[in-house]
Amino acid sequence: MWWCWWLTLAWPCETESNSTELSAAVAEAEGTFASLDMAAFKAATDRIQTVLPCMVDPVPSNVAAEVHRYLGIRAVGDRDLEVAAQRFAAARVLEPDYDFPLSLIPEGNPVRTAYTRLSLDDPQYEDVPPPADGGYLQFDGRISDQRARAWHTLVQRFDGTGRVVETRDLSPSDPLPVYPVRVAGPVEPGTVDEPEADRPKALLAATVAMGLTSAVLYGAAGLTEARFKDPATPDDRLDPLAKQANGLVIASGVGSAAALGLGVGLAIRW
Repeated sequence: MWWCWWLTLAWPCETESNSTELSAAVAEAEGTFASLDMAAFKAATDRIQTVLPCMVDPVPSNVAAEVHRYLGIRAVGDRDLEVAAQRFAAARVLEPDYDFPLSLIPEGNPVRTAYTRLSLDDPQYEDVPPPADGGYLQFDGRISDQRARAWHTLVQRFDGTGRVVETRDLSPSDPLPVYPVRVAGPVEPGTVDEPEADRPKALLAATVAMGLTSAVLYGAAGLTEARFKDPATPDDRLDPLAKQANGLVIASGVGSAAALGLGVGLAIRW
């Protein structure tokens, strides 16, 4: 039994974006904020929000945390402390042990106050219906059938082949993007429900997509390392570049592990 919610108009994208471009925009936001170039920082955070809707690959969870942190800092600068607290809460869920370096955010800075303002005790989860095409949804880099409604989230919808169909940056008040969903109905004895039969294909596609993403992130780490070693790179960019390279390597490793886990699951399934 099928029931369709038809797609709304997508954010206009002149060109497609990928995780390398998103990581570069985040690194630019970090570097410009560290150098106190607020005009360039605003431009970098604007760039993050331009890249997100046009993503063609998964957003890793560590990159999602960075996105929320720097858009949260932007919200503090815009004096929207409610949005800042919601952004920071999303980042804290993803990386609970993270703390801003004192060299970046000194004691007494309003960013530190806003960072822990919102409690994580009541995420207000809501169930999310599965897509009708056998795909799945990912929230802040994690596959899930539940959405937290108390803070911001980056949602990505994947089709049955593991391809990114849509990426949205949602505030707590934003509805989930409209998409065709499947409503469970009676299954005739001796038959196989179509989405159930298609899941091995979706697993295979997800495994390939995760492996490709891991390779892209590793390549981005190499490019970042080259910028770090470039004698022409200013000294005040070395620390952000080093952290970006380390983060990309870690994300690549996580992606490889996820691809391996999906591959094992696929082997068991088939």
